[in-house]
Amino acid sequence: ALTLLLDRNIGVTSVGRLTRSTMGRKVFFQFLFVHDVAAPKDLGIAQFMPPQAEVFTVDMDGKVITQNLPTDDLVEPHKDLIEGLMPLVKERIKPLLNQAADQAEKWAGKLRDKALASAEEELTSEVQRLKQLSKVNRLITADEVAAAEKRQAQVKDYLTKSEPRLDAVRVILAE
Repeated sequence: ALTLLLDRNIGVTSVGRLTRSTMGRKVFFQFLFVHDVAAPKDLGIAQFMPPQAEVFTVDMDGKVITQNLPTDDLVEPHKDLIEGLMPLVKERIKPLLNQAADQAEKWAGKLRDKALASAEEELTSEVQRLKQLSKVNRLITADEVAAAEKRQAQVKDYLTKSEPRLDAVRVILAE
């Protein structure tokens, strides 16, 4: 479990053996990060930033691997192999996780920027529409306009504070 590797009591971890690797005998770490915004449903944040996931693969030397590993062919390694590998994994995983987390933050930053721009455009338009309508329609109250402005500020705040979170780790033994 992630608890053994990262001193956290969340997520899942697995180990797989890749038998027909074109990359030689290596150990890879795949870190699955999820980016979703924990906010009240009535804010409708998912329309601007739906939950998304991304896998970042790093080899034992800290090199970020951009090509996809053929993980469909993973098999479970022998228990003795896993136990023998654990001390090395525990020693190396934290700096590799930090490297993957940096990549995840760059990825999430792009998602955030896109979501913020989309929310700003749509919600500013809605506030302006309500302000214009309130001038010609007395049924549109100042409270309605204030509620739309409050929603806009809350959405921006939640999106700005959103961060990717580590959800799973997979160790791949390539042969």
